[in-house]
Amino acid sequence: GYMVPYVPFQHREDHTLAQPANHIVRGRRGVGKSTLIRRAADLLKDTRSILCVIDMQAYSTLSGEDLSRELFVDICSTLSSEFSVFASTAGVNIDVAPLDRVRDGIADMTISAARAPISIKRALTSLTKATQSNVYVFLDDFHLIHRELQPGLLHSLLASLKGANSWLKVVGISSILNTYDPKTGQGLQTPGDAQYISLDLTLENPEAAEAHLRSILKGFLNAIGYDLSNAVMTDAAFRRLAWANAGVPRDFLQMFGRSLEHSSRNKHSSVTLSDINVAIGEFGQQKLSELDLDARNDAGIIRRMLDSLERLCLEEEKINAFLIRSGNSQERAIVQILSDLRLVHLIHQSITPDKAGERFEAFILDYSLFT
Repeated sequence: GYMVPYVPFQHREDHTLAQPANHIVRGRRGVGKSTLIRRAADLLKDTRSILCVIDMQAYSTLSGEDLSRELFVDICSTLSSEFSVFASTAGVNIDVAPLDRVRDGIADMTISAARAPISIKRALTSLTKATQSNVYVFLDDFHLIHRELQPGLLHSLLASLKGANSWLKVVGISSILNTYDPKTGQGLQTPGDAQYISLDLTLENPEAAEAHLRSILKGFLNAIGYDLSNAVMTDAAFRRLAWANAGVPRDFLQMFGRSLEHSSRNKHSSVTLSDINVAIGEFGQQKLSELDLDARNDAGIIRRMLDSLERLCLEEEKINAFLIRSGNSQERAIVQILSDLRLVHLIHQSITPDKAGERFEAFILDYSLFT
């Protein structure tokens, strides 16, 4: 295969995530959250660290004690295996049986959901002291858990790990994560319990977004003997591609691939604006499908908001931009979800178009909604 050079995260977020601390990683779909986990795990592989990476999609249909029990069982099983591998590699003798007994007790319900955190904590404390290691539990796509259940589950997880040289890394889409409930005091409160890591590179800073995407694309092109020049695509076409993807690397690369297909099919000597526009339009249906996956509990109201924005911008005002008043309104919360799902894009965080004191955020519709 071809070797493509790794393009570092903009602010060394992978090194931050690899630190012994609790973190909440937020970002839109496709910005590299799962890649960040893999990169942090790579940085930790040669240290005295025990890793557990859980894909939360498998637990998204569960609720109540079923949810916490199944997750705790899998975390205990993974950590038990990893401690055994660590002991074998390091040539030390440790006893993972207490952790296995906790796992079995949770599974057969002899250990209740309420007692599970303290039982796990005792077992992990003993193991991390014996191995002088740190435990890192990564929860990828945590936003797929029902929003109302997230704070309580995180509260139990934190109770299981806190004080046991064990750290929790929660990863998900910004506006669908619900990591703390102020009414109950459950969850991860920032900055006391956990620190935020944001991966969003938005159109508020288009130059930075373009530079990052240019570096990534150059790596792929150089691997097969090309450079990012007019022989591949014009500057105008590249800017359209970067702007249409709002700085999201995965979308950018997938759409470039589709643009290449259209360019080849139409026998163009390089990727043109028309090739990119067709690819953008095709990609829109995939984004709408992802809406149903990521925000299925609120998909109806989100789609209605999107329809309203399309009518307002494209039919009534004949412009692809709109303002939403800053503040804690339901409309703004839904627009934030649309932004995280890459169906609208933030271009300015704070403007006062009419009078001082009235602040708005400016967004544009995604190109796929009208190309």
